[in-house]
Amino acid sequence: MLHMKLSAGLAVLALALGGAASLPSSASAAPSAGVAAGLAPPAASPPSTTTTTAPPVSSASPATAPEYPLSIPPATRQWYGLSNVNDGTGPLINGAINSNTDQLVWHNETFGVNLDWSDDESLWKVQTQGSTSITYGQPVALRVWGGGWLRYGYEFWGVDLQLSSTPLYEWYILGGTPGTPVGNGEFALWNSEANDYMVYGNQTWGVNLNWYKKTLPPGGGGGGTQTGVSLFVAYNCISDEDPVEMWVRDLTAGSGFVDEGELDTAWTDDGSCGPIAGDVWTFAPTSGHAYEVRAVDFSAPGCSNDPTDGQCWVLDATFTGYADGSVVYDEIG
Repeated sequence: MLHMKLSAGLAVLALALGGAASLPSSASAAPSAGVAAGLAPPAASPPSTTTTTAPPVSSASPATAPEYPLSIPPATRQWYGLSNVNDGTGPLINGAINSNTDQLVWHNETFGVNLDWSDDESLWKVQTQGSTSITYGQPVALRVWGGGWLRYGYEFWGVDLQLSSTPLYEWYILGGTPGTPVGNGEFALWNSEANDYMVYGNQTWGVNLNWYKKTLPPGGGGGGTQTGVSLFVAYNCISDEDPVEMWVRDLTAGSGFVDEGELDTAWTDDGSCGPIAGDVWTFAPTSGHAYEVRAVDFSAPGCSNDPTDGQCWVLDATFTGYADGSVVYDEIG
């Protein structure tokens, strides 16, 4: 936006002076390359030159990355395991599967995209542009070992996914503070081409994967189009039954984390856990503000009540407040 304003300003100034402004050309394919725009003064004026530098543009992806959603449905936060180093490798595991076959791997399939679930360790490369680390909210490309780069694309059988021979930067890892390195907790995988989250889901043909909006009941089920959150409700189901400390920060205001109190366990004597009255934590956000909520297991070995220590988080949720939004329940643990 700054580059566009500078270019427009140069053009107007050139017309006023009777000269001509040379606007910047497209950037080269190298991610670090910039371009300059010079202003030629009229002959009667002392020589002067104004130079602006355009942001780097890669030929492999759009110049302006699409916006990703700030309000993340809790049901989509079901992935973990990717590396947080550019060009690094790691597994891609789905926490919504209640079995050992929870790792997404390449497999030659008769129907649909060549992916399947396995109890063998999966290996995925994660790649971005112009950065050494992988951060939340950053466009990345994902490559499965033995196959290709995962992309959104029509598939006659099963989920609309394809494998490509070239990287496509259409995936966003969401669930943490935008711009910070991806942590060890669960995250959501949002695809800018599908405008949706990739989730586990039963298919008649092909791998059991789906797009989140397609899993919702007819009419959207209150979550097809995320307008925001009117009330955030958390309950504590971590297995060791320890209390957790709840921390909140207003991302829109740019404030730091604020301690919002302790949340006791929601486990009952009969071995069940759920949002029982009196054992929940609630937060009513300001409409239009984006928030991050973290729960810290301060009793865990090596941990203290520090919301910046990623090894001690048991919840890290981001969402946007909206007065007429939905009530979101999030299970901790």
